[in-house]
Amino acid sequence: MKKLFVLITFANFISFFNVLPAQTKIQINFIHCVNDSPAIFNKLIYVNNAGNKYMLKDLQYFISDVTLYTKEGISAALQSSDNIHYVDVAVPSSLIWHLSLKSDVEKFNSISFRFGIIKEKNKSFLFKNPPANLMAWPEMLGGGYHYMKLNLKYMDTSGQLSNFNCHLGLGITENKSNFIDNSFVVNLALPSNFILDQANENTISIQMNIDQWFNAVNKIDMNKYDGIMDNEQAMKQFCENGSKAFVLKTVQ
Repeated sequence: MKKLFVLITFANFISFFNVLPAQTKIQINFIHCVNDSPAIFNKLIYVNNAGNKYMLKDLQYFISDVTLYTKEGISAALQSSDNIHYVDVAVPSSLIWHLSLKSDVEKFNSISFRFGIIKEKNKSFLFKNPPANLMAWPEMLGGGYHYMKLNLKYMDTSGQLSNFNCHLGLGITENKSNFIDNSFVVNLALPSNFILDQANENTISIQMNIDQWFNAVNKIDMNKYDGIMDNEQAMKQFCENGSKAFVLKTVQ
């Protein structure tokens, strides 16, 4: 009887683990381009649709809440330590994000992510160490962290090379009474033949087209802006552009 009890218990133990969702590994690569070519920094070689000649200096941002969706709309959130990832073109290791997915589903047809950090999670002192903690957003503007720092120099109307810092984060209403969550969700279609390989790490490459931050929906003339951190209308225009700046490049 004792042996029979042990065998039954062991069988139940094995059965329990057999029904657990598979844990699939997924790697996301972040690629940065201008006019669909690899972005070049510190060279005055780009021109936007408003005619501003500019050079890229720095690019840092946060991506969070990555989710896969089936054709039927069933969602499966990818997991990491905090589901928030810091990307910095000057830090090669940050251009790769390793996540996992606990699901028996293999077939998905789209992926989404949040650009920035949703207001409920975007709290001051969330990050303790650099470089992520250097993205702190001013407390007087709501605290938490920048969604993005895109720093560049451009040729102004006087022919001088001027700084232009596209810094995005929480907005504030005109009467200064409420803060506005400017983070946004990007949805990208996966190839129709995409099936997760549960035995090996899957790779998804997401490309940011930096030029679209200035061109996609709203034509940005840098001469008309003197900083945008406390300008909700300006940040809204940039976020509308940024929602169109991402494409799915490769899946394997």
